[in-house]
Amino acid sequence: MRHWVLMRKQRKTFFEGKGFQIGVKGKSEGKTNDLWKYRTLNPEKPTSVLSREILYKNTFLIAFTNENATLIAQLKRRF
Repeated sequence: MRHWVLMRKQRKTFFEGKGFQIGVKGKSEGKTNDLWKYRTLNPEKPTSVLSREILYKNTFLIAFTNENATLIAQLKRRF
């Protein structure tokens, strides 16, 4: 098994200032909204509602590009 996980600092160092362009496309097969009513600390408005959208069976395509082929090859080896 290849070790492809980079620590946060390593990821930042690898991507930062190197001209990467990243695109993300995604879809989900279903969604629902989760509503929560909660008490606030504001006495003028004692309650509020939080709406949270939950997506199910997500599929994402993440595309990376860079003019430097060596950087793309290094990234490709991580996957």
